[in-house]
Formats: sequence, structure tokens, C-alpha cells
Amino acid sequence: MNDNNELTQRVKKIIVEGDYELLVKYAEQLGEKLAQNLHKNCYNPVKKEGKKWYCEKCKVFVPDNQVEPALTTSQIRNIFGFVKQLQARYDPNKLRMLKPKLAYMQTRSGKGGKALRAVLTTAIDCVFEGEREQQRPRFQRLVDFFEATLAYHKAYGGRD
Repeated sequence: MNDNNELTQRVKKIIVEGDYELLVKYAEQLGEKLAQNLHKNCYNPVKKEGKKWYCEKCKVFVPDNQVEPALTTSQIRNIFGFVKQLQARYDPNKLRMLKPKLAYMQTRSGKGGKALRAVLTTAIDCVFEGEREQQRPRFQRLVDFFEATLAYHKAYGGRD
């Protein structure tokens, strides 16, 4: 199964089927991933050792210009704030308009932004899949998933 198909299946189980066990598990994986600084050559996590970055996978020290910074809490909260406003006053058209906001965020935030966009865009598509009366509960699961992802991002050291 390719990565995109696997992503779609996971998100579908969370949003459409309401699998909260998977929601928590996948939110933790995504939150941890979004909190990591990455080596631009291999896109594996790097850790600060003293004043230098070290890539465990490549077994090399990495200069600052070869490190892609993690997604910041502020970047995630910017999108999350919009979603919370929608939660208070649900509007399907405004939810659809989240996709361009995610595209813009991705251009300013590298691999982390790309990963978050892929997941949330898939989740938005799942909200609109099927019967109209299922939109609200599915949207609520999207909110729960996003909130859990943000919490895990912070727990794994996501920077402000």
C-alpha cells in the first residue's frame, strides 16, 4: 500500500468511521513528526548536540542551512483557530475554504506544512463524503483529531 493510500485509509477510519483509538494513535504520530527538525538531504530527524545538529540516520553533523525547522505551534494554531471558529458556527463552505489556507501555510512551512496539509485536506474530503446529516459528527471528529495532534506536537517539544 502506498503512503497516500495508507494516509487516506487512516483518515477515513478516523473521520468517517469514528475510530477514536486510531485517532489518538495517529494524532500522536503526526504531532511528533510535526515537532521534529529535519535534515534536508534525507528528511530524517536531527537533534541538537551542543551547538551542532546531528543526523542519526546519516551519522553526520549537519550545518544550520541543511536543517528544515519543525512546524511551529503558532503555524498550527493559526489553522486550528479557524477550525475552532467553524466549530462554534459550522459553515460547510468555510470548511472548504480551509484547503486554500492550508496550501498557503504549506508554502511557508516546508515538509511539516506539507504533511499537515495532506492529512487535513483528506479529513475535509471525508467530512463531505456520503450523507449530508453526517457532516457535523464527522467535522467534530476532524476537530478532535486536530486538537489531539496539536497537543502531541506541543508534548513532543513543538516550538512556538
